[in-house]
Amino acid sequence: MELYESLAESLANLFAPLVEVTLYDGKEKALCTFNRLTSDRLPWIEPSKHASKITINKNQRVKAMLIALDKGYKLRLLVDVSLFDALQTVLSRYLADVSANEGKANDWQQIVDSVIQAYLEQHNSTLQALGAKEKRALILHIHEKNLFRYQDASKYLAEKLNVSRATIYNYLKQASELKSLEIHQVDSFTDEPFSGNPAGVVLEADSLPEAMMKKIAREMNLSETAFVLQSKKADIRLRYFTPSGAEVKFCGHSTVGALYMLAHKQKLGMAKPGRYGLTFEALVGVIPATIELKKDKSITIEFHAPKANLVPSGFTHAEVALALGIPLEVVDQEKPIMFEKVNQDLYMTISSLAELGNLQVDQRSSKQFAEKHAIVAYVLVCNETVSKDSHIHMRCFAPAVGIPEDPFTGSVLGGLVPYITKNKLLEARVKTVRVEQGHFIQRPGFVDLKLGTANEPPLVIAKARHFFSTNITL
Repeated sequence: MELYESLAESLANLFAPLVEVTLYDGKEKALCTFNRLTSDRLPWIEPSKHASKITINKNQRVKAMLIALDKGYKLRLLVDVSLFDALQTVLSRYLADVSANEGKANDWQQIVDSVIQAYLEQHNSTLQALGAKEKRALILHIHEKNLFRYQDASKYLAEKLNVSRATIYNYLKQASELKSLEIHQVDSFTDEPFSGNPAGVVLEADSLPEAMMKKIAREMNLSETAFVLQSKKADIRLRYFTPSGAEVKFCGHSTVGALYMLAHKQKLGMAKPGRYGLTFEALVGVIPATIELKKDKSITIEFHAPKANLVPSGFTHAEVALALGIPLEVVDQEKPIMFEKVNQDLYMTISSLAELGNLQVDQRSSKQFAEKHAIVAYVLVCNETVSKDSHIHMRCFAPAVGIPEDPFTGSVLGGLVPYITKNKLLEARVKTVRVEQGHFIQRPGFVDLKLGTANEPPLVIAKARHFFSTNITL
């Protein structure tokens, strides 16, 4: 199997970004996929010497072929032919005009050269000094001037910039996809509108450069926006950005929002009621998840919280209270302050729900302390709750990444469970913990955490509700 997996990866790398390669076993089970072109699950095709055309992602066309290997293994190749078809149509349209003007056959080359020269002068650079980002920007600039209507323009530009024609086509594909983008907003950790934590979600975001992701996150102005991309390690990859442009390693509510939208849009084969397993890649690693679609169209998201590494913080209660600008007497000083090293969160217990609700955190001093000690979020908890069905109430503040107070914070749940168990904030008989948050900023939310063994992260069981979708023009 390792030999065939290596073959699949080599083929994908050789023809990237235009070819997706999947290895199947004898039971038609996908073992690995490289250079994924779509998040949709395609119908099974029989082995053949001939390729069949399939339309994916609305207007994207691929040629699909299944190649039989030894021991029942099979390789499926998906070749993206959308750009070739489009370029062929456009170039053919102008071929007659170009041929009719024999004396002006090279005029378009002179125009391309002049555009390149103007770009180099503007950026005080040379062709040899251009990096991949600069070449991409130049190609998109030439595309906007409609210069790819001429026959052989892509070949000429590829030779001039010393890149492959596949790279030219990939940049052209990005240009077409960047014109319109659908963005979703999902209220996570709730089943009611105007509750929980609103998350921005962008599906199929592979064509977006990081700078554009940050602009979108700033425009959405939510605590985090999640971007769904292809992954070589999992079914999807997630990246999370705050309005300040900071990228966080893991964001719980945006993960819930992203997985919810995949189900809501019937991606990854989720077209009818049932339980669907998948994996997603984040900066904290690859995480398994389950999405349940019910007949009433409600959706439940389940995934294990990233493994936490909770250690004594080394801070005194007085130090943290001073940094937060809160009275020391509201802090339960019998419970130690602890730090979770993976997500860089600080946990502290407040004596009562009333005192927790009345806190006014000093954003300036708490931000300075957080930046000095690399703290992403302050997590303040108590075991008094608003709802009789809940066990823990928490408030979270993340001023260092531009979030004065988070309505509901999924990224802290992995560290929350060992913190509350070690400090005996739960009765020993409790196996599923309900956590509530957001009530004091009018965004009440909840989550259920199913406890495993002492070293196993809790299973997060969350609800969500689609709020709206919109299209933006870039």
